[in-house]
Amino acid sequence: MENQIVKRRSIKILFLILFISSEYQSLFSQNYKGGPNYNDFQTWENIFIEKKITRRFNIHINEEGRITENASLPSYIYTDLGLTYKFRKYLRFTIAYVPIAKRLPTDFISYEHQFYVDFVIKIKYRNFIFYERQMVQSQYNDINRSATWNIPTYYLRNKITIKYTSATHYVPYIAAELYYHDNYNQYDGVGNDRMRYYAGCFYELNKVDQLELYYLIEPHFNIPASFTNFIVGVGFAHCLY
Repeated sequence: MENQIVKRRSIKILFLILFISSEYQSLFSQNYKGGPNYNDFQTWENIFIEKKITRRFNIHINEEGRITENASLPSYIYTDLGLTYKFRKYLRFTIAYVPIAKRLPTDFISYEHQFYVDFVIKIKYRNFIFYERQMVQSQYNDINRSATWNIPTYYLRNKITIKYTSATHYVPYIAAELYYHDNYNQYDGVGNDRMRYYAGCFYELNKVDQLELYYLIEPHFNIPASFTNFIVGVGFAHCLY
């Protein structure tokens, strides 16, 4: 009986979070006239490997590839190289460098260099684990190939994740992420231009390996040609000790 009550409460909480996430986007988005809308179905994959150096420091490498244009054309790949410091059980800091290769609609390959720092707060309540991540990201595009390559673009990315743990190997989760850019003079001064809504599940193969399957909705708004990406993603993670 108690397990049924917990499950019902869990479902109610998940629906409440999804509702709040949708309202969160509505709060920050505005209608922007100026271009057509177009959507895309994509598939993403990522391989994440983490190595424990000391009790407090970890390093990681995360490779991700994306197939866009209705999952027909590989167009995006990056490698995330980072160092994480675990300040407390509930708080960690990360600094990373991310080289990116992206195919533009003109078939030109753009090489981007991304840097970020973030902190993550972790709170556990019964079977739920809550994560609050704040990230500051800077990006340089086409170094020595573009007239404005030395002018970085900054984003503040806020992500909230909720996982549900149980006695099984399955760990379902939902998440929402807001992008806030620094180009405040663009698009009538609007600073928010993207959201991400996740629903997925981890499957723990053992203590060091896990698989991930997720569905992601990524609306881009407050831009001349707004669009939404619908994404199915798969991932694999391995921890080295």
